[in-house]
Amino acid sequence: MPAAADLLTALERDPADDLAWLALADCLEERGEPLRAELVRLRERLRFAAHDDPARPPREARLAELLIAGVRPAVPLRAADLGDGVT
Repeated sequence: MPAAADLLTALERDPADDLAWLALADCLEERGEPLRAELVRLRERLRFAAHDDPARPPREARLAELLIAGVRPAVPLRAADLGDGVT
């Protein structure tokens, strides 16, 4: 399985790649970060869920719960050179 960094690089190129997001969740789970993995899976499920899906409100509530608890979202990060040695 690709490393989380490789998956995040792939997602930077194609953020709509739902399989890469799910692979990232699996990778996070294997690394001992089950809450971050859950956050990724919830976001993916919500991305494709209809607004009237009865499972949507509890999933949204759980996602908010995780974020409020300080679980860091797994997202690609970009570094920008701001000059004077500041990135």
